[in-house]
Amino acid sequence: LGSRFTPQADSVRFKELNVSQVLQLTFEQARAIFINHRKIHQACKLACELGLGYLTLGQSSSTLSGGESQRLKLTSELHGSRRGHTIYILDEPTTGLHRLDVALLLKGLQGLVQQGHSVVVIEHDADTISRSDWVLELGPGPGALGGNVVFQGVPSELVRAKTAWGAALRERIALHSSFKPARAA
Repeated sequence: LGSRFTPQADSVRFKELNVSQVLQLTFEQARAIFINHRKIHQACKLACELGLGYLTLGQSSSTLSGGESQRLKLTSELHGSRRGHTIYILDEPTTGLHRLDVALLLKGLQGLVQQGHSVVVIEHDADTISRSDWVLELGPGPGALGGNVVFQGVPSELVRAKTAWGAALRERIALHSSFKPARAA
């Protein structure tokens, strides 16, 4: 396997690894190797907590799925030291994600909220909607038939609403006894 670095750059070693070998480490492997380097370790730890431990440090962004890319950006945001309030807007971040990955993404988004930021998510995923602090449902139909606010409130109230998402969440609750929408804060 060729190296994209000069022989001089590859001669620099850290724990017997050259830069090419470091970039071939997964986030999970790097987390262990850089345990005594707080900033690197913390970034790798966050990536692992968001379900990205299998990605390599040097992996090309063009090979990432949309969900992986969003979670990698989220890792960067959670790791950064932002001052003040930031509003994050995500459009359908759960598309193509496995339910376990959706749960990890929601955990990361909650981390941003806990840091004092606002997160606005445009989404059609019941798990995401049910765990939101506040829901705006537009409708009553798609495209030209929509565009009006047909519901606004907490997910536990949406379940009782006579709207498309209210019906969908009621059906979900009926099918899955463990499915519970968030309550008012």
